[in-house]
Amino acid sequence: MQRFEGRIALITGGSRGIGAATARRLAAEGARVWVGYRSRLDAAEAVVAEIEAAGGSAAVVAIDVCDEASVQAAVARVLEVDDRIDVLVNSAGVTRDGLLLTMEEADWHAVVDTNAGGTYRVVKAVGRAMLMRRSGSIVLLSSVAGQKAGRGHANYAASKGAVEAMTRALAVELARKKIRVNAVAPGVILTEMSQRVREAAGDTIKGEVLLRRFGEADEVASTIAWLASDDASYVTGQIIAVDGGMKM
Repeated sequence: MQRFEGRIALITGGSRGIGAATARRLAAEGARVWVGYRSRLDAAEAVVAEIEAAGGSAAVVAIDVCDEASVQAAVARVLEVDDRIDVLVNSAGVTRDGLLLTMEEADWHAVVDTNAGGTYRVVKAVGRAMLMRRSGSIVLLSSVAGQKAGRGHANYAASKGAVEAMTRALAVELARKKIRVNAVAPGVILTEMSQRVREAAGDTIKGEVLLRRFGEADEVASTIAWLASDDASYVTGQIIAVDGGMKM
């Protein structure tokens, strides 16, 4: 399928995990993909090289979602080269797990400012560009943690709960401008981010998942691609769980 032929996509956190899988998926379906990275230029360039080797089009762009100037510069760079952004996937995120009563304030702020604050900054910058064309699709990354309580995840859960609330609010704000806003809430996915928790409590977690396995990044990417495409043209304000039935 070439659902994104001729379209421009920006993916934050595109150098690894779900972001990288999404970059590859959208490029395979015809999008020109900008792979956003904060510090891992080598990993971002590896994703671009893989996309180009498969016949796709991609480029890297530095973007620190905690820094408004960096976000503005990244969006300006994409617009300078390609004149528009049709799809935004905001995949950048961090975890710093710990019990709330002993959590350092720096760990609270780092997670909330990256996951929730970063969503605010990126959507604000990209949304303005989409408004000019009165079209666009935005897909945000939430988590099963935003809906299912977990020990040691208070900061992460709070940040992802905020992302889900923003998804619904932004869908209301932007619908009249023909911009759709949705989110995907993955469960425990086989990525670098989840490695520590999988090693610590993998069997216990699998016992809470109906499908009795961890998810693959490509499985999340396929749902993101559907939400971003015209196949989901009548879908906005939704949070789609890709968690193997973990919340059940």
